Amino acid sequence: MSIQRNTTNKSIQHNILRREIQCPRRIFTNFVINPYHLKQYFYTPKVNEYEPDEYIFKDDERLHSIIQRASMPPNRLYNFPQTTAQEIGWFSSHRLLNIDQTDIRFYKPIQSGDFTRYENQLIKYQTLSKNKNTHVLVAPKTKQQLKKDFI
Repeated sequence: MSIQRNTTNKSIQHNILRREIQCPRRIFTNFVINPYHLKQYFYTPKVNEYEPDEYIFKDDERLHSIIQRASMPPNRLYNFPQTTAQEIGWFSSHRLLNIDQTDIRFYKPIQSGDFTRYENQLIKYQTLSKNKNTHVLVAPKTKQQLKKDFI
């Protein structure tokens, strides 16, 4: 029984050594950052300090260029769209379809609510009073007055 174990162990070891000799392992030490999956900086700066990008990447300009390229939109990275999905929004300077503004089924302009109108009026009056160098704030209109103005 022990003879059989020794022979099986030797045969297993022989097979392992044969595989290692046939396929030598390559030691890979040149690790590189994948720039296409990199979207952030490597470390978080301190909360109470601000370091502009010039100081963070002062030593490594190559790393700075990799990060800048990774943060670019696809239409600046490539000359032509890479996929069919990119073809739809590739040229965003012109519309694909002309919208008929008289057809209310498809034309839905952005409308603001009561609260948004009220806050816009409040901000408008506050900035006007600050520009006039007066310390008295003009009272904004109430919601009912705003409804009458916009309806």
